[in-house]
Amino acid sequence: MQRGEFREDLYYRLGVFEIALPPLRERLDDVLELADAFLAEIGEHVGRPAAGISREAREHLIAYEWPGNVRELRNAIERAVILADGGFIRSEHLPVNAPRPSVVKSDDSPSGPLPAGGVNLEAIERSLVVRALTQARHNKTRAAKLLGLTRAQLYSRIEKYGLAETEPS
Repeated sequence: MQRGEFREDLYYRLGVFEIALPPLRERLDDVLELADAFLAEIGEHVGRPAAGISREAREHLIAYEWPGNVRELRNAIERAVILADGGFIRSEHLPVNAPRPSVVKSDDSPSGPLPAGGVNLEAIERSLVVRALTQARHNKTRAAKLLGLTRAQLYSRIEKYGLAETEPS
């Protein structure tokens, strides 16, 4: 506006309601949902839609910084659909190859010896399911993706650990 490249009256018309949207790299939960939405959308327009996105490719999508934001993600999925030629999208189909440095929490990293009495894997699995459900706001599809499970596998664990009653009403 100050350089005379944008009309002042239009700026004020558009500035009535500002929406602050953080960059995609700060909304990792959205990356896989957007990728799936783009996959479905692009699949309708190409002759052979991809069968899905492999777990490795999903991890690759989450690890990338996305400097180009949502448009870059859409272009990456479109390219991958073309290269996959009807099969599963694998990481080699993705043009993104510079993962962000991973930040490992000390409680998640397997360091030191295991306790002599052993560990309770079921308790660990249950806590991970609860964390995923909480993080996904009880959206089962999103929680399953966070855990790298199918919805059916997640439902079986919810039933196994009696977590159905933890859903918000």
